[in-house]
Amino acid sequence: MNAGDGYEDVTMDAVGPETYTYRELVRLIACKIGRQARNIQLRPALALLLSRLIGYLVNDTPVTKDEIGG
Repeated sequence: MNAGDGYEDVTMDAVGPETYTYRELVRLIACKIGRQARNIQLRPALALLLSRLIGYLVNDTPVTKDEIGG
């Protein structure tokens, strides 16, 4: 069975034995695809507000309250 076929919550090692912070992982991915990444820090409430605004504009949900809390 593939991981995408299941419905249960699982934690899976997706990148190998290394452990990365979110910022490190974003920088690594950006480097590998030849792009620059900009990380900015926002208060969680402001990040959620801006996410909802962007989501409204693009008709999507970029990030949820639970994801920001995580």
